Amino acid sequence: MTAMTDGLHMLGEGAWGAFWLPLLAWTAVALLALGVLRLWRSAHSLVHYAIRVALMLALPLGLLLAAATDLSFFSLLPSASAEEARVVAPFLPLPIPLSVEDASAFSWTLYHGLGLLTLLAGLLAITRLSILIRHARTLHLFCKYLPTNNAAAVQQTVDCLSVSLGLKRHVQVLVTSKEVVPMTLGWRLPLVVVPEALLSDAEALRLALLHELTHIRRRDVLLQSIEQVVGALFMINPVVLLLRRSIATYREMACDAEVLAQPRVSSKRYAALLYRFVTPHPLPRQFTLNMASSEKQLKNRILAMKSIGSSAHGSRKPKYVSVVLAGLLLSSATLIVACTDLVDTNVVEGDAVLSTAEREALYEDAYVVVEEMPELIGGLAAIQEELTYPASAKEAGVEGRVILQFIVDENGVPVAPAVVRGVGSGLDEEAIRALQNARFKPGRQDGKPVNVKMSIPVTFKLSDDAASTGKRVHIPLLEEQMTFTHPQLPEEEIEAFMKSLYEELKIPYQARVQAVGERLINDATLSDAERTRLETELKNLRAEYKERLSERYEALGTANSGEE
Repeated sequence: MTAMTDGLHMLGEGAWGAFWLPLLAWTAVALLALGVLRLWRSAHSLVHYAIRVALMLALPLGLLLAAATDLSFFSLLPSASAEEARVVAPFLPLPIPLSVEDASAFSWTLYHGLGLLTLLAGLLAITRLSILIRHARTLHLFCKYLPTNNAAAVQQTVDCLSVSLGLKRHVQVLVTSKEVVPMTLGWRLPLVVVPEALLSDAEALRLALLHELTHIRRRDVLLQSIEQVVGALFMINPVVLLLRRSIATYREMACDAEVLAQPRVSSKRYAALLYRFVTPHPLPRQFTLNMASSEKQLKNRILAMKSIGSSAHGSRKPKYVSVVLAGLLLSSATLIVACTDLVDTNVVEGDAVLSTAEREALYEDAYVVVEEMPELIGGLAAIQEELTYPASAKEAGVEGRVILQFIVDENGVPVAPAVVRGVGSGLDEEAIRALQNARFKPGRQDGKPVNVKMSIPVTFKLSDDAASTGKRVHIPLLEEQMTFTHPQLPEEEIEAFMKSLYEELKIPYQARVQAVGERLINDATLSDAERTRLETELKNLRAEYKERLSERYEALGTANSGEE
């Protein structure tokens, strides 16, 4: 249970900066832009369409840009890379319990909720992507087994219209006896499908082909495919769904406007053609574009066509305006989304405040592993004695684990502490305060004291007994570094000796220490005398371990002297 809840907490904490915060920033920008467009109803449909497409593209582009510029995007620990996270706490193998508590107790935090929400978002995305894949396969089979007729004359018409529209790509056309809506499939090798019934009306056929070729010239099929994938990945956000629907509407309106701008196009004949396909054929609409519309959509499209004045025919002004506005919005929205994970968080160090840049500068020159790692003077008890459960957190029942990252400087002073994983309610500040009062034996490299990166987990836990009495249980863990050098022993023998120490001595003693400590934490029925006895047993175990460790070192040295 603890592993699962901790996993949810870490997932929620990592996803907050990497996913949810950029998504919230994009949502704010999207709602603002949609609000402006709602007020700017007189804008050309092409402007509405281009701005909406730019908004949709800004979301994945912003996240990709953030990932490309910040490798910590892929880490659940936002202030340390995945490689550093494995070694920044070399001397603290277990959490530090502050007080007695019931192990079955669980404190729900916002990060746990975010973790569950992230899992839901992932499940929705996977489900929607699987549906898209199934629809793509259905569409492939539909085209493969579609009954077709001789389309030589229609292909010639398509080629002529492609030249008039400035379309350089070859477009294949299929004529089918099946009753379908004129549609466009594919963006790399575009294919236009028209029903055989349109062949009897040359003008209707020409208008339908103009509509589909306009989609191809603007690469609307490609944009629609991207929108489908983006909509699936971010299905958890209702604004994405709203934007997708409005994009589909304005895509057709913009296409209508461009068709009506062509010479020898009658708006009445074109509206009659749209009305002819007001009831769409029940085919998957993913990855295809067709002329079909619902009655409400058709009404909006007709109104939009009426608003296009004769002066708009052939005008390039809407195109220029849409390109400029869409480009500006795409770049600005992308940067806003990408920069959300660069929000500066100040790090408390005593009475000073370090910016993210100053802290990073300190960490760049610090070591991760050195020959002699820093040692906490007084052991974990030195920090535990400093800890005081904040009254507000105790009253609110707030618990949790605070993970601090810091640097032990050349004088053994912990500096630049940062909360890698926090709880809030004053617990983060209390953990930092206790750490700053601790002192270390400085780490050494080549015999010289150096700055070393470290981390420490501090767990704040409450129980009824602890809340009323304020007693703290100190569990002295085996944090000593097992190091040994001998000028006359080969390196292989030293490694074998250290391995035997770890397997035969440290692991068994660590298990005994942990067993006694867990009893102290989990058994709320212990009397004061029993607690005192167990605490004494913990101290004795640690002292016994150190004594046996020294004996093994001395025995190896004596044996080596005897061999000489």
